[in-house]
Amino acid sequence: MTPDEARDIARLGGRAATGIAGLVEHTHHGITERVYRTVGRLTGGASRPIHVTHDLVARHTFFWVQRGLEAGAWAAQVIAARAMGGERSSRSGLDGVRAQLALGIVNGVTGDRLAADASTLAIPMSLRHEGRNVAPTAEGLRAAYGMGHERIVVFVHGLVETEHAWRFRSRQRWGEAGVSYASQLAADTDWVPLMVRYNSGAPIPANADAFADLLGEVVRCWPGGLREVVIVGHSMGGLVALRALAHGDAAWTRAVRAVITVGSPREGAPLERFAVVAEEVAESSGHGRWFGGLVGMRSDGIRDLRHPIDHPPLPDWVQEYAVLATLTPDSWHPAVPRVGDGLVPVPADPSEHTVVVTGLHHLDLLNHPSVYAQLRAWLDPE
Repeated sequence: MTPDEARDIARLGGRAATGIAGLVEHTHHGITERVYRTVGRLTGGASRPIHVTHDLVARHTFFWVQRGLEAGAWAAQVIAARAMGGERSSRSGLDGVRAQLALGIVNGVTGDRLAADASTLAIPMSLRHEGRNVAPTAEGLRAAYGMGHERIVVFVHGLVETEHAWRFRSRQRWGEAGVSYASQLAADTDWVPLMVRYNSGAPIPANADAFADLLGEVVRCWPGGLREVVIVGHSMGGLVALRALAHGDAAWTRAVRAVITVGSPREGAPLERFAVVAEEVAESSGHGRWFGGLVGMRSDGIRDLRHPIDHPPLPDWVQEYAVLATLTPDSWHPAVPRVGDGLVPVPADPSEHTVVVTGLHHLDLLNHPSVYAQLRAWLDPE
């Protein structure tokens, strides 16, 4: 682990501790205010001096608790950075798959703040191949993917995910670890899969702009040129792709033949709308203020899921497809509405290019034979 990574991990832990202390303070204040208001009415205001004294003592106490936690976090950053110096200082401690999965979750929840702090934990928009970043240059692309390929399919993960998410339950689905849509396409077709990683806690418009820039460089620098590009996005990744493609005047979009969204909440995510209401209700309640504070800590990327996707029409030459899932099985009575995949509902009137697979939840869409068969049908209609 590098000193910068050690410092930023310690900083993140310190921020979490001070944030929790702040939630405790707000909850304490909300509860005691209610109690003292009630006592004040019963005593005709005689309890006011006690109320003021208690308030001053509590604020003083929480102030020094916060400062102590901040000082401890600062000391941890210094100690961790120094401890990680020496021989291991040039190696990252975040290269393992489990560490990468945790990093994706951290970015999804607090990635906007990590980016604002220029933290080394903030994931940049990048291509990934065999566990490493790929420079979107002619040399970098040639070294990673070789020469002579004219068709690429670009996979864009969803919220709190990384490119490793596309291997979800691979052993259960395919009988072998590591199998994904990307590996299957590489083995079965002449499509070359490209995996994208990004900070899913950053605002969706910002990620869409960064994705457009990245894909623009890929199309411009691809060795030998490209004939076809298809983008596949899971959940938030589909929204990022759609918004990026709205740059119809950008030269790179001319190479894109289709975009396939998989479990993307085009009409907004009900869970995020519920979170907004829960935050407002909890903040108005002294007893539940801690919960409102926790809900309120969600990232800008999560907040952007509240509203239906709003982007200009796609270029005429880009075909839009969608895969959605419903938890209900095939035998479900047709008169009963489908419940969606647990996070994203099935629209009452889906488009003609939308396919609904049954008996799957939101994460199943990441890696399932039924979805792969549909991707193959759209990628190679003949």
